[in-house]
Amino acid sequence: MAAAYFSFENQRLCTNPLPLCQSAVTISNMPGPAEVIKPAIQHLIRGGFSIVVDEVRGSYRRRQADEVSATVTELRPDIPDEYGDLPPLDQTRIGDSLAPPGEDDQLPGGLFAVVVGMDYEKRILRQCVTSGRDTKFDVLIVGPPGSAKSLLLEELRPLPDTRYVAGPSMSPGGLTSMFVDSDNPPRILLIDEIDKTDPATLDRLLTIMDGTVTRVRHGSQVDEAVNCRIIAAANSEAGLRPALLTRFWIMPLNDYTLEERRAVIAGFLVTRRGIAADTAQEIANQVAERGGDTRDAAQIASVWEKDPELAHEMIKRLGPVRKEGP
Repeated sequence: MAAAYFSFENQRLCTNPLPLCQSAVTISNMPGPAEVIKPAIQHLIRGGFSIVVDEVRGSYRRRQADEVSATVTELRPDIPDEYGDLPPLDQTRIGDSLAPPGEDDQLPGGLFAVVVGMDYEKRILRQCVTSGRDTKFDVLIVGPPGSAKSLLLEELRPLPDTRYVAGPSMSPGGLTSMFVDSDNPPRILLIDEIDKTDPATLDRLLTIMDGTVTRVRHGSQVDEAVNCRIIAAANSEAGLRPALLTRFWIMPLNDYTLEERRAVIAGFLVTRRGIAADTAQEIANQVAERGGDTRDAAQIASVWEKDPELAHEMIKRLGPVRKEGP
């Protein structure tokens, strides 16, 4: 049985024996810590993880640790206490086993914190963004609406030297300019809705994926080397040319269950938008059951306190309540 290790000192969660250490939630200065991380704990327990709560000093953190311990005991009273010798999390660098030689960048501890499950997919994306020039590869995320494609891209968006674009808004000239007319060209390019991008722009993207971009200099065409990782998302790969698909590692996603969707939306509102846990869960429950996603929830949360009547009307406009299962 693997162990999930909560550390309030470092605000991280580490799943052993996996070589990666990742944050589940940010605990400090957050209302209702036990309620905030309860969905995360539930998910880990369903995955067969034991839970270990770090022993820390300080009355505030100790109180938080006690609350989380009580939550774990409530959900899974039979968890054995056999992982007391886990190494301190501050000795575990993010991406140590994946970073290429010569690169010393660390991924943020909170990367993918709000994405429930998808351990394999998260590791693929970590490998992609930390790959070097000689080991780089590109990823295409494919899945139906609500399967967290855009959420995965949004989580990567704050990384250094990263550019985010919507496929329908791209043009061949704009794509080229991004690399040849910028003092800081992107090292990571995130493309949402790539399946809605026009063919001429996708042709230009092919050359960039192959490591070159063509510019006109003094009346002549000059090929310049580029070093960029492409991570794209699409509802379907059906409309994309084979020449493009063969250059991607294709990563299909399944839709979340209703319970997982609620957990993702609630976690997103708390950790990324600073919404109180009880309010976040209330919004998440109503948005999820109508098929909404984190973007819908963020817009509704922005008016929740100022105009509750409008917020509830926005929720209704998402569509009818959906029933899960047959």
